Amino acid sequence: GMTFTDAHSSSGVCTPTRYGVIMGRYCWRSRLKRGVLGGYSAPLIEKNRPTVGSVLQKAGYHTAAIGKWHLGMNMTRRGGGKPAKDRWDGDGNVDYTKPIADSPITRGFNEYFGVSASLDMAPYVWIENDHFSKPPTIQQAAVKFPGFVRRGPRSDDLEFDDALDVLAQRAAGFFQRMAEEKKTFFLYLPLTGPHKPVAPHPRFKGKTSLGPYGDFVMNVDDAVGQVLRALDETKLADNTLVIFTSDNG
Repeated sequence: GMTFTDAHSSSGVCTPTRYGVIMGRYCWRSRLKRGVLGGYSAPLIEKNRPTVGSVLQKAGYHTAAIGKWHLGMNMTRRGGGKPAKDRWDGDGNVDYTKPIADSPITRGFNEYFGVSASLDMAPYVWIENDHFSKPPTIQQAAVKFPGFVRRGPRSDDLEFDDALDVLAQRAAGFFQRMAEEKKTFFLYLPLTGPHKPVAPHPRFKGKTSLGPYGDFVMNVDDAVGQVLRALDETKLADNTLVIFTSDNG
């Protein structure tokens, strides 16, 4: 492997950083000139602009995104209503039973599973391709640091401390399908950690001497280990390039 030890970034937060990764483009050329998007924000990636996904699709790759998107989606609103002005706490107009008009599958990815933004931003609902997996039935209360969660709607199949395992298992399943179908693939796997909420799985609590965040970083390391083991088990490792980087979240 190769380790880069002198790193520079055009931004210290996650939406613009991931825009640069996906687009190969200076992030502040987008409409976003500072800060980050919220969980209900419209797409930041312009409709017809190439992404790493769309470029690889044209080259014959099967492309997938699994994890935290945080580049905006056009969600269907009841009665054709407009998005709420509060991008953080909620948008009561979202119709969680209807398809999402613009999701990662309209930006160069054949398939997607994950959450619309960071896992500390509502809506706390899993999204698969262009639809919500389950309508939210829980009003998640705000949580203070170090956990940190904003209040908002949550579905009962999304638990914060399970999220990393869910994403790693989804990635493993994707590798299995690609191996069976003998497809050349590209997987973009933006994990929900170590960005807040700091929510280590119970099996990692107290495992380090560094408090909840140290335990959470160990949880992230374990998720990466699950992904690498899945590549080994599907015999894809020798022909797969893995790049691990931070989203500056």
